[in-house]
Amino acid sequence: MSDPPKPPPPVRYRRDSETPKTRSNLSPVPLLPPPPVFPPDFTSILESIAKNPRDRYYKDETIYLDGYTFTNCCFNNCELITETGVFALRSCMILSNCRFRYGPAAVRVIRLWNVINFNATWPEFNPKVEADGSVTIE
Repeated sequence: MSDPPKPPPPVRYRRDSETPKTRSNLSPVPLLPPPPVFPPDFTSILESIAKNPRDRYYKDETIYLDGYTFTNCCFNNCELITETGVFALRSCMILSNCRFRYGPAAVRVIRLWNVINFNATWPEFNPKVEADGSVTIE
């Protein structure tokens, strides 16, 4: 006759204080993300973080453009507002009865553009030209 099977040895759990600190059981150091590419591609940034209205018809509304990418939208009798100029319009219709409002950051960009593209129609969007020919954009 054979002996009955022996029970397995009891399981002993180690406390954290008993665990020796070795390279194999240390938590790994997280890798850093790659540095940003300059200049940044604002369109791809917008696509990744922005809400993306698509195929919409806006009528008699005030629309804040910043932070959005509008695709195949129509704006009819709307007020379109941008403070920063960080938005995208793709294949959109803006009817002639729309109005535009620009914040200080957007106005500075327009004035910078108008340094070489003088705008006689809307002089408030031109840079201030000093007597010596220098330019002030504020």
